[in-house]
Amino acid sequence: MVPVNGVAKSYWRTEVTASASILENVSDKLQLYALIGMERDKREMEDIRELLNNIHKHRRIQIILFIING
Repeated sequence: MVPVNGVAKSYWRTEVTASASILENVSDKLQLYALIGMERDKREMEDIRELLNNIHKHRRIQIILFIING
C-alpha cells in the first residue's frame, strides 16, 4: 500500500521493453486511467499486463500501475 494524493492505493510493477512510440501510447492510456480514477478489475489488469509483456523488445522500462482500493 502506498499513499498517493492522500489515498491508499495498491500497486503492481512489471518490467517491459518497448519502442519509444509504443511506450508513449501505452503511457498516455495509463495516465488517462489514473486521471479519471478508474477502478480496474483483475481481468482488465491482466489484459494490460499481457499487452505490455508482448511488446517487442527495444528498451527496458518499469511501469507502476496504481489501483484505487474499492
